[in-house]
Amino acid sequence: MTGFFDEVFTKQIGLSLVTIIRRRTNEEGKFLPGSSEGADAYSTNPFVMPLFALNKSLGNKVITKAANKKSKNFEGDNFKLFMSNTGNVWVFVRGGYKKIRELAGKDVSKVSLTWSGRYLRDLSVLSANFNEFKTITEIGWKSAENQRLARIHEQLGAGKSKRKHKILGLTEKELDVVGKDVKEYILKTVGFTIPQT
Repeated sequence: MTGFFDEVFTKQIGLSLVTIIRRRTNEEGKFLPGSSEGADAYSTNPFVMPLFALNKSLGNKVITKAANKKSKNFEGDNFKLFMSNTGNVWVFVRGGYKKIRELAGKDVSKVSLTWSGRYLRDLSVLSANFNEFKTITEIGWKSAENQRLARIHEQLGAGKSKRKHKILGLTEKELDVVGKDVKEYILKTVGFTIPQT
């Protein structure tokens, strides 16, 4: 079958694969084998982060007034602010990353790897090279920022627990669907003509 499909057809298959990956991740919140145990739920483990980063995530709507207080420490229901030795304000987040998502009005029922949606939107067909010996379609992330995030999610693991969220690839069931789609496409779009004499 090597060399059977041309570049355009191969790129179209690649785009279908990207759609399958996005749907599985965003709509179903499912990850591939090799992902960390518990990858399908947002962390509730408390952690610390810089105040400016939390304010950026939450649009300054939760703890702006606390940061303006004169005291070095402020404690609320979800956060505890404290001043580091260097004078920077940090936040202890009691409910973990899940609490930040809740306060931002984001879905926490499943892990979808989306805050803004850029990560999954950036996933695309990077190249579809075709010659008489082989066809190679490369799927990945276009931007350097999302390539870095992909390395964290796919290989290194995110956060202190190094949680991996593998999405790049297909399950056996998804491969079967792609095979059926290709067959259906061919049957619908290809016609065979016998010349009439």
